[in-house]
Amino acid sequence: MQKYYSQMSSDERWERVGELLFKAIQRLLLEEENQKSFQIKKHLSPRDAARVLKVSHRTLQRWIAKGQIPIHRKENGYVLFSQDDLEKIRLLKSKPIGKRITSDDSPSKSHQATTAI
Repeated sequence: MQKYYSQMSSDERWERVGELLFKAIQRLLLEEENQKSFQIKKHLSPRDAARVLKVSHRTLQRWIAKGQIPIHRKENGYVLFSQDDLEKIRLLKSKPIGKRITSDDSPSKSHQATTAI
């Protein structure tokens, strides 16, 4: 059973803090390495693109099925995303969803406006 911080000596606390910092730094370095490997590639697979966009692979598949995002296909039919496409998707994803009101401003004729994603 692990001790609570209040039950640890000062040295034990500092050792625990060091362990946590080491793990956090490792995680950040790994994430940075993953980002570099994505940026080197000219085109990304849907799974890699989903990681870069920080959405689930399934969400990306839905967007593709609905035709809401631009894609490239290889000769064998595989879907690829260019870096430019990812930037466009990021911009679309960041747009807020709001209400669109018709010219007479009547609530009965209002429509819910949505972004492309």
